[in-house]
Order: sequence, then structure tokens, then C-alpha cells
Amino acid sequence: MSIELVPGSVTPGQSFSLIYNVPGGASGGASCTATNAAGDSKWSGTVTTTGGTITLVAPTADNIYSYSISCSVGGSTETAQASLFDGTAAPAPSDCGVTNSSGTAVPTQYLIAPDASVATGSGGLCVGCSVSNPANVVDQDLLNYAVVNTPLGLAADESLTVTSAANTYAAGHLVGFIASNPAELLTLDLLQNVTINTFLDGVTQDTAGATASTPLRLDLLTLLASPKSAFVGFTATKPFNAVQLADGSLVSVLGQVNVYAACVSTQAVTGSSSSSSSGSSSSSSSSSSSSSGSSSGSGSSSSSSGSSGSGSSSSSGSSGSSSSGGASSSGSGSSGASSSSGAASYDWTQLGSTLDGYVSSASSPPSGTVSGYSFLLYNKSGILYSRAGGNQTASSVLAIASASKMPSAAAIMTLVDSGKLNLDTPVATYLATSGVTWPVDKLSITMRMLLSHTSGLPGLGDSTNPDCINEETSTTLAQCVQTIANLTLVSQPGAEFNYGGADYQVAGYIATVLSKQDWQTFFTAAIAQPLGLTTFTYGPDTLVTNPRIAGGALSDAADYAAILQMLQNNGQFNGKQVLSSASVADLEANEIKGLPVAYTPFPFGQASRYPGYGLGLWISSSSLYPGSPGPEYSDPGLYGTSPWIDNGLGYGAIILIDQDVPTGLDMWNAARPLIISQLTGG
Repeated sequence: MSIELVPGSVTPGQSFSLIYNVPGGASGGASCTATNAAGDSKWSGTVTTTGGTITLVAPTADNIYSYSISCSVGGSTETAQASLFDGTAAPAPSDCGVTNSSGTAVPTQYLIAPDASVATGSGGLCVGCSVSNPANVVDQDLLNYAVVNTPLGLAADESLTVTSAANTYAAGHLVGFIASNPAELLTLDLLQNVTINTFLDGVTQDTAGATASTPLRLDLLTLLASPKSAFVGFTATKPFNAVQLADGSLVSVLGQVNVYAACVSTQAVTGSSSSSSSGSSSSSSSSSSSSSGSSSGSGSSSSSSGSSGSGSSSSSGSSGSSSSGGASSSGSGSSGASSSSGAASYDWTQLGSTLDGYVSSASSPPSGTVSGYSFLLYNKSGILYSRAGGNQTASSVLAIASASKMPSAAAIMTLVDSGKLNLDTPVATYLATSGVTWPVDKLSITMRMLLSHTSGLPGLGDSTNPDCINEETSTTLAQCVQTIANLTLVSQPGAEFNYGGADYQVAGYIATVLSKQDWQTFFTAAIAQPLGLTTFTYGPDTLVTNPRIAGGALSDAADYAAILQMLQNNGQFNGKQVLSSASVADLEANEIKGLPVAYTPFPFGQASRYPGYGLGLWISSSSLYPGSPGPEYSDPGLYGTSPWIDNGLGYGAIILIDQDVPTGLDMWNAARPLIISQLTGG
């Protein structure tokens, strides 16, 4: 259930839209009541349970007003709230009441609307996990709060992130949250599963608390109505414009955290220290592996010819332009051309030579070599290095197989942002009038399970993995989904990770039902047009009636890199908010921690290097990227295409080849340390 106010900041008397969504409300016998703090009778009392859009008028006084909805279904009640900043002169609370270790006040300020926004995220499998009333964290009423619920003993996490649109804070600033525990006084022992993270434009900067060596500090406060309130935070070592509180791991001794506001010191803090700390170390889970393979099926590819073994490269320190609208660079130069970004200077000679070393002149290159490749490396400053070798050029378009999953998942998440889809609502709700009969044994499957391969539907290693997934022109997407619906589950929904294509075929079909568009049209509107993509496609529209959502896309390096850039920039691309930061967090959250693995596509012995999986994204083991704080996410494909992003160092890259998984992984593992060495000055 959700409420969105568009726009979120208005002048007195200005009209705005209230958009609300009640998933399953129409068919679930729900009753919904609306309230607001602005005295508007149009959003008050009983409202329809089908969702909708209502035009309202901002009050004539300067303030922040909340608009809420509460719905009851079968004895269970859910609420949602959004806040509207009306006017431009609302006074801000001046100080958070934080002191240093000597008891001296530390000048601080609250991060509140309209200069700050709040988003929530979740990961893992958790019944009862939630963040309610997040807008309370950025309003001006310090007596209300958001509630982060994380029931005891469940492998999951909930997070709440406040982003400043007005300021970037330098290293040395104290940052954190005003919070309380309704059950008892907050202590560092109670906070053993809580982390505070900072971000700069969506890239992780610092982490303190449960998963890091940096301890949290805790200052008990008496400013608020609750005498148990405290400031929980740390002193940042890197610049940031967002701060996050996450309660998770093996959740949680705390169970519930009331979060009143985010706070940051008005100047760098010197000479202060934490009053105490509880050390805790982080650990990563590993998953077992079975036979190799990835998304099945073939796709056409086109590439320009060139001399085997030769490489053309270009590099730039600022964003280049291309017809694709994504990351690209033009021109060519000798192997090993260097690039500069701001004050940094890099030498990519060894990287170019290493990539060229994989090119083979054999008519059918053996595994471990390629007939050609294209490669693109970028960071926030633009393209750092672009190179192609063998029979490929920078504009070559190839089938990317399972590297289709992340773009597909990203497109589907735009439906979450628009309020049409809830990840945790049973998909039967969305299929009820679609023409597909969804059986009783699959009623508990959700979109989150589909996108994380935990639905219980057959995977690539199962004999019942449906052939229709690869029948792109001889059946329809709806017919294939009905075939999948009729299959017997291989496990209970949510019980195990089982990689395959059936999950995404169903998820893609639901996207077409909700958007009322075919898959390619939907993807174009959701992702391709906002990013300016020109080559990324799921096959010729006139031929493909059953697009392979999990593995049927084709792309060049620049188009795919644009998708990576959008994801890494917290959903923004060229000033457009293509995907919300909350949806990006959902894509990257580990959904399979602690689950048994029925099938993984990685070659034998390598599955433990990729222990986590989000929604279309693999999460790498930190052992793969020494020298970077990470995390690293990827989406490799059957033919060896290897795209990845490193949020620790703020770069991303793609290797585009037409070979196999082991070769793609070899090239990636050879390129990565050379990139990290240059970016870190190693």
C-alpha cells in the first residue's frame, strides 16, 4: 500500500495530485479510511479500496502536512503516509542536542523536507518486517517517528535512508539518527544488529556498527517526548549526502526502533569520541553449487569485423556522448591509451594488453579465448576506457543471455515506483483477470520470489524446466506462462534458491498485464527511452511473440553501461529519476541469505564467490575485489558477457563476448585487479 504526492513541494493554494494504491484491496474485502493534517475534506473518511488519483489543493499556511490511509483486510490493518511541504518559509528545528565525549554540545541540524527525502528498503525473507510512516523522519514534528520493525530471529533487514538534496557534507561531520526503543533504554548492546551507512550519490561511503569495525556512538537525549531517545551515529571519513539506518542480520535483539529524525553536525567534528562500542564482525554466507550453465536459448548477434588480436581503444575523463545516450566514447588510439578524470590520471596499457590476450585467430576459438570482445569502463566522471578487439567494434551488438535479468528486473521495478505493483503481494492478485489460470499450490508466490528465483518453480537444473521459454516465435508469452502455471512446484515458495528462466517469464507477463503493453513496448517506455538506448532489444518486435525475459536481450556495450550507470547513480541518469532509490536498494538486497541452493549457473567450485542474489543481480564475495570496500554486483550471461558495478570505488564495466561463462569470468577476474589498482593508485 502506498501514497505519493505529486509534486511533493508546492506553494500555498497550488493544486497537486494524491496517488494511492491498495494492492488486492478490490478483491480482498478491504475497508479504507483517509485522514490528513491539512483539513481537506476530499481526503477524509472512507475511500475506495481500488486505489486512484485525487486532485487536492495545498493549504494557505506554510507547514508540512501529512496525508494518510489506513486499510483493514481480514482483521489485519496497514497504513501508509506521505507529507507535503506547503510554502517556502517553514522554520527548521535548530539542533539535535548531541554532545561530545566531554559533555560539550555539538552544533547539529536536522535533515528535513523539502531539502531532504526519505526512502525505505528491505532484504531477506521476513514476515512482519516493515518501516511505517517513514515521512515522519523528515517532517518538522519531533514528537512523531517512523517505526522500523524487525521481528526476532529472522534472516532479514529493514532500512531507512534520508537523502539531502541541498548539501554534500565533507569528511569529519558527525551523522546519524535520533531514535528510541519503546521497550527499554537504548544501549549499544541492543544496537548490535544496527548499522549506520553514508552514501554519496547512491554510492556507499562509510559503514559503522554491526557490520563494520567502526563503532557507533550513542548519546542519550532528553529533547523529545520519549526520555529513552538517543542519537546513534558516527563521524564520517568520506563525503556524503545520504545517511541510512539498517536493522538486520539475524534480526534482531531490538525488534523495533522508533526513528525521529536524521541529524548531521554543522561543521567537522574534532576531538570527539564514542562513549563506548560493541565490536561485531561481518560475515558473508556461501552457497553450494551444482552443474554449470546459465539461461538457455540462443540469440542472434551482429558484429563488425576487424583483424584478430588487434584492439582499438579510446579514453576520456568526462562524459562522452553517443547515439545510445549511454556510456560511450568516440575515436580510437593506440593500445594502452591513458585517460584522465579531474586530477586523476590512469594508465590502461596493461588492461588493454590483457584483454587483447584472449583474442584467438582460430575459426572456432576454444574456451578460454574469444573471436572478439568489446569493453567499456566508466566512473562518475564519465568514460575511463573503451576498447574492442578481434572481430568486434565498440558498436557490436551481441546476445547477452542471462545478463538480461537485471535490466528486466529494473524495468519491472518501475511498476513498483508507480504504485501498480507490490513486490510482496501474491502474484495471483495480478493474474486474476489476465486470462492465465493460476493454481492453488502457487498462491503464495510473490513478485519478489520470482525475481530472486525463490518461487519454487522449476529451474534450469530440473527436468520439468519448460521448453516454451525458448520458443520465441511459436507461442505467446501468455501461453508459456500458462504452461509454467500448470507445472508442479519443485519446492515450497520461499524455501530455496533455484536459478532459471521460468520465474522471469511469469514476472514479465505480469508486467505486460499491469502496463497493458507488450514486453518490448513496456521495456522501451520504462528503461530504453529514459536512458536513450538504441540497440538494447529482446528481438525483432514483428517476430518475437514470447520474449525471453530472463535471457533474450541483445545489446552493445554502451547501452548496457548506461543501465549500469543508472543503477549505480541511485536510479538517476542525466538528471532523470528513472528508478527510485528504494527500488535500487531492493534490486541490490540479498534475498537468498541462509537459503539452500538447488541450482546455480556458475562453474563447479566458483559458486561460493557469488554468495548473494538480489533481484536480477549477483552479490560478489569480497575475496574477489581486494583493494575495494565494495560491494560488487554483477549479472553475467551464458555466452560470457560480464557486466559489473563496484559501489565502493564508484565504477562499473562490461565485457561483451560470444563464448561461454568460464571465459567471461576469466576475463573479468583478469581485468578487475588492474582496474582497482589504477583507481586506488596501487
